[in-house]
Amino acid sequence: MIDVVYVSDLGDIADYFDIAYLLLSPRFSVTLVIPEAQQDSVAALRQLLPSKKCTTLFDVESVKGEGATWIVTADYAMASRILDWKTNDIRSKVSRLFLVGGQINNYGASEQDFRFSPRLRQSNPEFFQSSGDPRVLDSAALNRLLVSGESIIWLPRDVCLWRYSAAEIFALGPNPVNQWLLRRHVEYTGQNKPVLLSSLP
Repeated sequence: MIDVVYVSDLGDIADYFDIAYLLLSPRFSVTLVIPEAQQDSVAALRQLLPSKKCTTLFDVESVKGEGATWIVTADYAMASRILDWKTNDIRSKVSRLFLVGGQINNYGASEQDFRFSPRLRQSNPEFFQSSGDPRVLDSAALNRLLVSGESIIWLPRDVCLWRYSAAEIFALGPNPVNQWLLRRHVEYTGQNKPVLLSSLP
């Protein structure tokens, strides 16, 4: 079983698809680090899911265990607190860190340049717009993580996890979980807005 620490402010419907996928899969043991104000909505989703090991925490300092895969989709300020830990503590607790979100210009003005492949600009010019990603509310913390020197796997927003997890959940056919998720999607985005899906890059 793979230990996963999922850090988010749950401000995006995509996060709920990710959580549902992680909880539906028998391969993962999940720790959620979310704002305390969001615990009721997560509890409502968990009631529809099979019983499995899942811990809900409200700060990264409370995360126990070692060798977990961390997925951070928002609340980068919370996640960046791990950089204040001793190096050995980071390396023992975090085996891989997937950092989801942002565009190149969110951290391009950093004192330390962030190196990227020129092919990324050619294949995904939308990630280099001058306006940046409006969903990143704490770009300084995102930048701090990206240039920290730790082993970071960066996935730009909208080409990553939730489209994979949403497709997997919808493939199960009608069930209480995806019906709940679709209702949440309508609440977030409006009645007739399409859900665009793609494979995991």
